[in-house]
Order: sequence, then structure tokens, then C-alpha cells
Amino acid sequence: MVKNVGALVLGIVGGIVGVLTIIPAILFIWRVIIKPKFFSQKPQAYKKEGSYAIITGAAGGIGKAFTIRFAKEGYNVFIMDRAAEPLHALKQEIEEKYKVTVKESVCDFIQTDKEGKWDEIAKQFEGIDVAVLVNNVGMVQYLPGEFHSLELRDINFMVTLNIRTLLMMTHICIPKMLERNHRSLIINMSSSTSGYPHPMIQVYSSTKAFVRQFADSINAEYQGKIDVIAYTPWYVKTDMTKIRENAIYALTPESFVNYCFNYFGTCGHINPYWFHYLMDIGTSCIPSKIWGQQVYKQQSFVRKRFIMRKEAEEKKKAEESNEEKPKQN
Repeated sequence: MVKNVGALVLGIVGGIVGVLTIIPAILFIWRVIIKPKFFSQKPQAYKKEGSYAIITGAAGGIGKAFTIRFAKEGYNVFIMDRAAEPLHALKQEIEEKYKVTVKESVCDFIQTDKEGKWDEIAKQFEGIDVAVLVNNVGMVQYLPGEFHSLELRDINFMVTLNIRTLLMMTHICIPKMLERNHRSLIINMSSSTSGYPHPMIQVYSSTKAFVRQFADSINAEYQGKIDVIAYTPWYVKTDMTKIRENAIYALTPESFVNYCFNYFGTCGHINPYWFHYLMDIGTSCIPSKIWGQQVYKQQSFVRKRFIMRKEAEEKKKAEESNEEKPKQN
């Protein structure tokens, strides 16, 4: 697998800048070393007997890793995903291994929103103590492209999954959290793309900027009662991101989630992995115009390669189909 040289360079530049300039160095030490060690809330701060963690997009990747980690911490889990078989398999695995209660809900959030059936989602949470909500479900632009070339359906789907679903789930759960005598926790999945220009994946990056801003805002609103945090990672190896390489900049979902657990109650948003944080510092040193041009070139290459691969697959299918047709005399 070809290494992402750009990611390595960003991290190295961020490290150099952090060492040579005092402000980034202080921020790095404060946010990466001091805050998680001395100011973060422990997972048990939100749990009482019978408490649940609700996780959307739980069947795989980061959502699955959050599910397993909260179950390991002794939480009952309410897992939601549209993929029925892996969701049910996860339920069985957790029940057998961690001896906690697992509720599952096979749910297509796009269809739920389209039909306005959020009240049916809310009914599923009646009678349970909602201690944690993990708004993980989302989607990325599978094909980068200039905005005018995007399908309206894809735009709507991204807005629905990345923004509307998060808003509705949060709106459903906050009243239940306010009734509790314990602190509660809301985790939102943003992205490193939320902080810098990202042409060709402009809708995805903009929805993730909304997630980051929303988390900052409601974290301030409910301070002391509900801790709200958005995570802004760079590279995590999931089916959605298609990242496979083993490198210092590419985390497994399990490793990423372990870093996330160090920052509960410390801030409204953060990049929890130290090398990703250095990449943020490195990116901040690059003028926006230059950064945008480079991302445009990179994503244009990704688009071209995707289209070529798609055309090759369609050509191969057509040839195989022709070979299977019976020959006429």
C-alpha cells in the first residue's frame, strides 16, 4: 500500500512548528498531555445501574468500536444501524462477552427522516436511562466533484445523515438526559475536513463543520450537566474511508476510540490523537489558497481514478455478459 506522504509531512511540519514556536508548543502540551490526564471525566462519571449508551451507525467501524468500549465499561448499549445481520451479530457478541443488555434497532435514518417518523425512534428509548449518545452515523462523498456536478440526491443524503439525523437524535435524547441525577455525554463525529477548505468534497466537509460548531455551542449551553464533544480525526481505517495502509497517521477504529475516551468533559471539539493534532498544526501553517489548490488537485485525481475503475468494471461485466449469451446458428 502506498504511503500518504502528505500526511507524514503535515505531522512533521506540525511537530517542528510546535517545537520552534512557543504558542503551538504550549497548546500541544495543554491539550494532548495535561487536559486528558487531569481534567477529563472518567467513563463511569455518566453511568448508574441500568444506564444505556446509544450508538448510531453501530454495525461497523468507529460505531462498532464505541459500542464495544462502552459495553466493556459496563454500559448497556442500544445499537442502531441499517445493516441487520452485522448489527445482530454484534448484539450476540457483546451479550456473550460483556454480559450487558443490548437492544438493537434496524433503522434507515434517511427513510426515517423522509417519512417523518422520528416519533417512532423516540418511543424506542422510553423507559431507559440514556447516559450516552454517540452520533456516529454519516456518509462521505463517494465521488469527489465540483458542486454543480453533484447529484441532488447525494447532497440531500449527506445533509440528512450528517446533520439532520444528529440534530434529531440529540433533540430526542437531551430531555431524557436532563431528567437524570448524573452527568450525561454526547459524542459527535466531525472530521479534520471541517477546519480547512476542501474543494471537491465541499458538502461533506461543510456538514462536518456544522457538527463541530453545534457541539461547541450545546456544550456551552449544558455545561456541568451534559458534556458534548465532537471529534475531528484525519485518517481512520474504516469501510467508509477506504483507508487500509498501516502508518503513524492511520488509526484503527479501536485505537481512535481509546484516544477519544481521554477527553470527555474537556472541550467542545478536539482531534484526540496526538499525531493528527500535529497534522492540524502543520495544516494551519499553509495559506488557505495554497491548501485549497492542493486538495483540489488531489481530489480531482481521486475522481478520475474512480471513474476509470468504474468504467473498467462495467466493460468487464459487458464482456462477460456477451460471452454467456448462447450462440445462434
